[in-house]
Amino acid sequence: MSFSKLDEGIVRSSLWAQPTATRVLFITMLALKDENGFVFSSNSGLQREANITEEEFAAGIKCLESPDNDSRTKENDGIRVKKIDGGWVVLNHSKYRVRESLKREKTRERVRRFRENLKKGNACNAGVCVTSALPSVSVSDKEGGVGGEEQSVTDDPAPGSKEYIASVEEETQKARGIINEKQRLLLEKIAALKKEKPENVEPS
Repeated sequence: MSFSKLDEGIVRSSLWAQPTATRVLFITMLALKDENGFVFSSNSGLQREANITEEEFAAGIKCLESPDNDSRTKENDGIRVKKIDGGWVVLNHSKYRVRESLKREKTRERVRRFRENLKKGNACNAGVCVTSALPSVSVSDKEGGVGGEEQSVTDDPAPGSKEYIASVEEETQKARGIINEKQRLLLEKIAALKKEKPENVEPS
């Protein structure tokens, strides 16, 4: 099953001023296109997929196949789809694929830098920063201790610090152990019930 990401700019494009059926038809074609931008379908098949009337389809496909002087995209004179043997091709498909590839590459680079900084104990992402845990602090009775003994106060590890990650991993292992134990007990109970169930004995 293919997946097509809908660009947010579509709601600011000249297409969005077209009738609802035309917009639905184009979004349907975006959902149906393959990795190369081809939409293989007949007129009647595409009409059914878009769930629009025959008249709406005729007007919509004519709009999508025609130049659009108001389009922000000047390539192909603003034409959005082109009829080919066996269906249509979405003309700007490769342009948006390149744009998505650049976005993914930027995201990978940002994640890589974040992880590198995380190892160093100081990382920021999307305006949120995490730092290493603060050192423990000793408090004597002069500062409010009890019985003249020093009390050790340790701050909770900061999110993203090595101590925090270690504590999360420890809790995760505990949770997995509980789940595995419950599964084991359940399997034992099922096995016991099978043993208690009398076998069917055929009459002699």
